[in-house]
Amino acid sequence: METIVCTGDSHTWGQGPAGVEAHFTDPPVTAGDLRPVPFGYPCYVNLLRDEINRHSGSYAFETEPKTEIECEYVTDKPADLARFYYRREGPNNITVESVFASDGVSETENAFYLFGDTITVKPKHRLYLYRCELYSGHYAVINAGVGSCTTSRYLKQFYKDYVRRHNPCLIIAQAHSINDWLNKIPLTDVNRNLRHILTGCPQARSVLLTVSPIGGETALPFNETDYEKYITESRLAAQNAGCAVADGYFAIGTDTLSDNWHVNDTGHRIYYETIISTLDSLFPQFQTQRPDY
Repeated sequence: METIVCTGDSHTWGQGPAGVEAHFTDPPVTAGDLRPVPFGYPCYVNLLRDEINRHSGSYAFETEPKTEIECEYVTDKPADLARFYYRREGPNNITVESVFASDGVSETENAFYLFGDTITVKPKHRLYLYRCELYSGHYAVINAGVGSCTTSRYLKQFYKDYVRRHNPCLIIAQAHSINDWLNKIPLTDVNRNLRHILTGCPQARSVLLTVSPIGGETALPFNETDYEKYITESRLAAQNAGCAVADGYFAIGTDTLSDNWHVNDTGHRIYYETIISTLDSLFPQFQTQRPDY
């Protein structure tokens, strides 16, 4: 199974479409959350996954058991790739483990995973299984977004497990520009970090997605460096890395924002359409069969 990994911050995580935050009540959404939105919400990663699955005959299934497991947990479907989300006490308390059917039996920090007609999870200690995602077929489109995350933090804390672990054939890297700007990450670091995100998996092709404008009074400077310079720097990083740009910033206006920081349903569709258009121009075969990168 090939993987397509979508990296980024809360825009990739899926914040913005109507009803998303209301879904997360146990526990509620917090800044820096590691939970991508459920597959049914129209965020751009879900729209992209649906498109890839339709054209490649791939399949993605999710469930939210929200249950403690002490002895074992058995899924009701087989899969080529599974992602399990475990909840612990405290803030930002979701951890994620990915396992592949090709491994046969996988051992991780939390559990043993046995693949067959279904997947059996044998925990090493009592676990609260919050959510699981199952993928089968030719492609798995993985949401690897982390809310309120700068490029520096993403590389340090998440890139190895969320991206390299999957040996992706394609990386869609959303630029983190709002969080880098809010946290005053130097532009030289932004360029370097994005180049590492784009090129850190030598086997993968990569596309950079630029981030939307900022709306409302919060567009007033939190940072002495203008926000648009962060957008320009992200484009330059893609150019330095030899990667294409899906220019969401250019395509999205402030009328498609759900708040001062996140795009609404319409904005997510524009992100998706911008990505698809970029992929179509890079890979002509993508227009008809969507499989080969």
